[in-house]
Amino acid sequence: MRMEVQHVPWPLARELCSFRVLLTAQRPPMAAAEAAEDPGGTGEGLAGTHTWSKPQGDKQHENFRYNNVRFLQEQNKEATKALDRVEEERDEAFAAIAQWEERRQHIQLEYQKLQQELADTEEKCNISAAEIHKRDEQIRVLSEQNRSLLDMLEEEERTVKERQAQARGVGASQADGQRVKPIAFWQAQDLMITQAPARASLHWA
Repeated sequence: MRMEVQHVPWPLARELCSFRVLLTAQRPPMAAAEAAEDPGGTGEGLAGTHTWSKPQGDKQHENFRYNNVRFLQEQNKEATKALDRVEEERDEAFAAIAQWEERRQHIQLEYQKLQQELADTEEKCNISAAEIHKRDEQIRVLSEQNRSLLDMLEEEERTVKERQAQARGVGASQADGQRVKPIAFWQAQDLMITQAPARASLHWA
């Protein structure tokens, strides 16, 4: 008896190979059964005149065939059980593969979602960095303008102080001049008064 196995999963093939080895080791030799069928030999006549004689060990042959069939049935039962176990393991493996595939798809979706969130965050960071750079540039320009205004204010204050000092100097000079003029006038008047009697005496003389 020869069994042909094609495209059989490895666990099933292993069970079938074990069964085949066990069957080969425990099966009785068929040559003895074939020899028991015709111990005296058979002959053939030219016109079919030869009569077949029944073997003498017919009962032992029937017992042997019964035992052989029973042995094969037991082996078939064991092989069927092994096949059922392998199919059950296969179904469990397929179920586990389906679960892992579903989980893999879920993880893939989560990974894509995280990738999208990361891209959005990087885009926001780039926009924020550009805005910060723009604000820093504006602050730098305003700082330079403020510094220029402060320099102009200091220059203006210095000019005002210089003009105020000049104005105070001019005012002091004008005040001194106005104070000198009355003194000279009164001195001239005094001189005229003192010189008037002398002139009168000379006239009368």
